[in-house]
Amino acid sequence: MVAISQNLLYIIIAVIVIIGLIIVFMLRRTRGGNEMISNPKYLAKETEQKKINIVERDLESQYISDVVLSNGQQKKLDNIRENTSDLTHKIGYFNNKVNEKLDSLEEDKEYVKIQKLLTNLDKTSQKLGKKISKKKGDK
Repeated sequence: MVAISQNLLYIIIAVIVIIGLIIVFMLRRTRGGNEMISNPKYLAKETEQKKINIVERDLESQYISDVVLSNGQQKKLDNIRENTSDLTHKIGYFNNKVNEKLDSLEEDKEYVKIQKLLTNLDKTSQKLGKKISKKKGDK
């Protein structure tokens, strides 16, 4: 009985210590975060870094837009873009035409198959009709 209560006492102490450590770490984390936010030196460094990043991005975008092409090269580039656009439209148009023709050919092919089936059905119905009439005549 004494061993069980002693083990239970150790378990309770271990749980209390773990809970205490968790609370200490949580408090330390929140205090550290608040100190950084309220620290003027930290805020100044942070704003300076943000300014530097903004200026770097602005300079990169200016460099990219300032890539110099001569007027002739710019006109060629514009013509290539225009021709590419025209070709894609034409390809789309012809692709639609081809699909329409393919659909109509498939419909015609199905129509021919159906006509053949109908003629076969008529022939078989005529044969069956003759056989039925012969059997009626025999009776």
